[in-house]
Amino acid sequence: MKITKIKLQNFGPFYDVHEIIFPSGSGVNIIHGNTGQGKTSIQRAILWCLYGKVLDRNGKEIPPTSLLNRSAFRDGNFAFAVSISFGHEGKNCVLTRKTAALVHQDRRYLHGMKSSLVENGDPVATTLSETRLKIERILPFNVSRFFFFDGEMLVKYEELLDQDSRSMRILRDSIEHILGIPYLRTARDDLYEVERKLEKELARLLRRIGGKDYDELAELYQYCCEEIERKKDLIKKLQGQIDSLEEEIATKKRRLTEIRSVQEDAIRRREIDSQIEMLETRGESEKIRLKNLNSGLYKTILSSTAKSIIDQLKLKHEKVMGKYNEKQQLLGKLKSLKHAIDAARCRFCGSILNPTKLKEFENEYKETEVKIESLTEIPEPNLVYETSARYLEKMRSQLVKSNEYGQIDEKLAEIAHKIASQKAILKQVEQKLIDVDEEEPFRLETRIRDEKEEVGRLKGEKSSVEDQLGEDFQTQSELNQKLARINREEINTLGEMIDYTKRISDVFEESIAVYRNKRRKEVESKATEIFREIRSKEDFSRLDINENFGLSIVTKSGTLLNRAEWRSAGEEQIVALALIGALNKCAKIEAPVFMDTPFARLDIAHGQRVLTYLPKMSDQVVVFVTDREFRKEDEVYLEGKIISDYSLEYRGEDEGSYIIMTSHIGGSA
Repeated sequence: MKITKIKLQNFGPFYDVHEIIFPSGSGVNIIHGNTGQGKTSIQRAILWCLYGKVLDRNGKEIPPTSLLNRSAFRDGNFAFAVSISFGHEGKNCVLTRKTAALVHQDRRYLHGMKSSLVENGDPVATTLSETRLKIERILPFNVSRFFFFDGEMLVKYEELLDQDSRSMRILRDSIEHILGIPYLRTARDDLYEVERKLEKELARLLRRIGGKDYDELAELYQYCCEEIERKKDLIKKLQGQIDSLEEEIATKKRRLTEIRSVQEDAIRRREIDSQIEMLETRGESEKIRLKNLNSGLYKTILSSTAKSIIDQLKLKHEKVMGKYNEKQQLLGKLKSLKHAIDAARCRFCGSILNPTKLKEFENEYKETEVKIESLTEIPEPNLVYETSARYLEKMRSQLVKSNEYGQIDEKLAEIAHKIASQKAILKQVEQKLIDVDEEEPFRLETRIRDEKEEVGRLKGEKSSVEDQLGEDFQTQSELNQKLARINREEINTLGEMIDYTKRISDVFEESIAVYRNKRRKEVESKATEIFREIRSKEDFSRLDINENFGLSIVTKSGTLLNRAEWRSAGEEQIVALALIGALNKCAKIEAPVFMDTPFARLDIAHGQRVLTYLPKMSDQVVVFVTDREFRKEDEVYLEGKIISDYSLEYRGEDEGSYIIMTSHIGGSA
């Protein structure tokens, strides 16, 4: 099956008629679209056209009233339709499903639903039941989950990694269905039914042929058969109760995990708050630094003027200091002269002065006084000149550099970006913390403990009944041997038929186990092959799939890791993708693979590896992506395997979404 065209009318966000045409060649088709623009709606439209129903991510059927386009509803047009053109086994097929109602009610939509299938121009199915049978032969509904899935639904497949998951049994049944195991079980159950009917007929014959011994054996044999049936029903009932309780326990455990994740988010919120506060502090520091730069900007402007003033101040300072030094020398001289005059002795040799020499000292004294008086305008050194010059020199050493403003702007922009990023993450975390009940974990743990005890009790009771059933089978076998010795041709024939049927049933039972194990190994081998292509950790060697199709990773050293030991959203997702790819290959069903937002939780390394592997998943692969998940530069990892490229554009509530071809490479539609 390869889809060549999808036509939508008033479905989801697509008002009126829209088409997507896929090239005929093998490769990857990309459909871009942001959240809410219609990627998931296209996926749902295909499933609705194929099966007449579409399930949400919780497995609940979406009502038809929720599928109608809102603008069509406002126009009073309650009709929507989807048509798929596809090739299958050399035939060109067109599947159409449409519905209409005069009243916007689910019941009216379901009542008015019509479908048809045309092969090479000839109608081959014109009713809902005929179409359903034809499509089930092409792509059974139970296996469609392995061909049409989204990134969020990968979580369901990841639950196979958790042995306590409530989805594990559902997925295990789907996996066994895709591998053909239920058909063998149906044949085995048919044999059991034949055996039961033969045993009833044998009991009836024994009563009919008479004889007290025969009657007693017949009654005992019939009672034994009834007891076996009763115990089988009881075991089935107990198993149902155990499965139900285990599903409830798994649901509560998953809720506990979610709550613990929320508690981790609470810690993360505090860390983000701290990071934002630290970034804001850094921002304030940079702003203060900018303010200081601005406050000192005048220094740069006045730099040349300051140098001129410094030179003038130095000159004045030197002049003042010269006068001051001269005055100090004269004061010393005056003091020496006065001492000599008072003592009438020479100030140098100490000899007594004659009147003439004394007169010369007195005249020199008076001249020195006159000179000192002329220098009294600056009696002490004026340090203002020196201080001012030093201040201006310091100012010139603190000039603002032009690149400092650029550095501060870059740091402020970087800090603002980081704060915005952290606040966006904080908003997501805070959304998860809404309506968290602090007492819920205690209540859940209490209920889980009580339900585990009840499961233990039920398993004990089931084990006891199974032991009794084994004894009943032994009694039945002994009675059957006794009855087989009775010389009655018809009775002997029935006994032989019962014995023969039992042997065939045993062969079927053993064959189912052998076939199931063989197919499981095939899936394990193929999943490992894919896993090795898309893994990022080289020490992860292969995948191990247990009897219940639960998954584990095996390292190169042979260590078996369960989910708790390598818990990583990216690693879980690539394991799930490896499983889906393996089942797709082992199903022997030719069908396209439609993947909606498969890269949301993958890191760059895993994303690149998955992109490289995509073309190998199927002859036709359609991937719905956002621009954040798949960028233009990512096309290189598909090595030219992209054969078409569409974009979804939302044009407002009235017009809805449009499908725009952005690239159509090779092949013809």
